[in-house]
Amino acid sequence: MAKPTRKLPEFVEEIRLKSGALRYRSWIPAGRSGKRVWTRRVDDPILARRLRDRAIRLCDAAPTRAHSLADVVERVEAEITTDGTAGYLRWFRGHSALILERFGAKTQVHRIRAEQIQAFKRVRLLEVSPASVRHDFSVLSLVFRYAVRHDILDRNPLDKVKRPRVDGREMDWFTQEELVTIVERVQASGFPSANTDAAIISTLYLTGLRLSELARLQVTDVDLVRRTIWIRGKRRHEQAGIALEAAAALRVLMAGPCGTTRDNAGQRGTTRDKGPVVDGGYEAIRRCFRRWQARLKEPRLHAHALRHSFVTTLVQAGHDLDVVMDHARIRSVATVLRYNHRRVDPAQVLGALSLRRGSPLRRVSD
Repeated sequence: MAKPTRKLPEFVEEIRLKSGALRYRSWIPAGRSGKRVWTRRVDDPILARRLRDRAIRLCDAAPTRAHSLADVVERVEAEITTDGTAGYLRWFRGHSALILERFGAKTQVHRIRAEQIQAFKRVRLLEVSPASVRHDFSVLSLVFRYAVRHDILDRNPLDKVKRPRVDGREMDWFTQEELVTIVERVQASGFPSANTDAAIISTLYLTGLRLSELARLQVTDVDLVRRTIWIRGKRRHEQAGIALEAAAALRVLMAGPCGTTRDNAGQRGTTRDKGPVVDGGYEAIRRCFRRWQARLKEPRLHAHALRHSFVTTLVQAGHDLDVVMDHARIRSVATVLRYNHRRVDPAQVLGALSLRRGSPLRRVSD
């Protein structure tokens, strides 16, 4: 009696070796010619069919074309151009150019491994500070998150690499007396834009604005009568009050119609009706600080140091942290504590502790 033949799954072929043993393999059609691509040989026909199904799933999950690093960077840049600010776009372009240079613009995104990123990190730490490398990682994160979001990658290779740690360092800040001296030296320098530059420095300190917020500030955002300004912040827009001196500094910046010199216009007492408060915006403010860093030989003089000084002055004046957070537009108490540069003698603090009857409670400010 003939032995019944075993029915094989579809797309599976049986192979008899010279030793008499049976092996099985499955095939997948490839290309227009219908040429068959075979899986490896296995002992079980069911396993051979599973290998075929797995290969088909992998082919279906693969992207229709290989995406280069330059392709993804270009798409992320297009998103930032649509939704982001000019400063954010400038930041992204600067760091993405370096990344394309180091990894290769034509490198396929799915071929970038965590080991390559780790090697990039080691080399960059020999060249620049850890803070700069963290900016590089932020741009890489934007690129890989875009690739994962659009199914170009299954997972983010950056998740396996630790970002460089930035050691806490003393932030630059000025006392009120130091800033008064700086503003007086700027005004007395005789430089053509001295009055405008002094007004920029005064405005940043008296309002606590970030550089980007002052650059985005428009003349229509300022109400000198009610002494309020409309701030376009990093995450939200809000109205804030300003002091009388800040209003005077803003009046100098807004003096005169567009196209006239600021100092002469300020003398005439006229103000512009529209346009940015600082002509030239972000770059004009940066040039102002670079100019006076060199002329006054004061490397600490930069825009964010004035914001540090703003918060420190409010804390040293005895205001509660929630009041300081509200005026500085800071959400986290930990951030306020980083900005606070107040130094207290431990003996003064511990001097408030006593078990003697009738001992007065002494505060640090006493």
